[in-house]
Amino acid sequence: MTDKLQRAITTILTEGTLVDSLEELYRGVENLVRENKGAELHEMLRRSCEAYVSGNMKGNVENGIMGSIGIGGDGGIRVVECVEGHWGKWTSQLVCISLFFSRYGLTLF
Repeated sequence: MTDKLQRAITTILTEGTLVDSLEELYRGVENLVRENKGAELHEMLRRSCEAYVSGNMKGNVENGIMGSIGIGGDGGIRVVECVEGHWGKWTSQLVCISLFFSRYGLTLF
């Protein structure tokens, strides 16, 4: 089941289409928590999100803001727009992930 959950997290973070139903994922989390594997699930979730933010998201933001500040830039307007867009996407992804983790107290923070 942890493989399915890992795949679901990766799919959500990369904006793909889930293969497994939310109900199946929700039940999987429930079963693993009952088996006292909540700490392992939390660590998997934390690592996955940390890797995404420090890799994909950081790279996308860096590319999106390139040339915005400095001579010939737009005064930082693109920076604000880019960060706002990625923040909105990130919060939407976390809401989706939380659908099958939060009931059992598994959060990122």
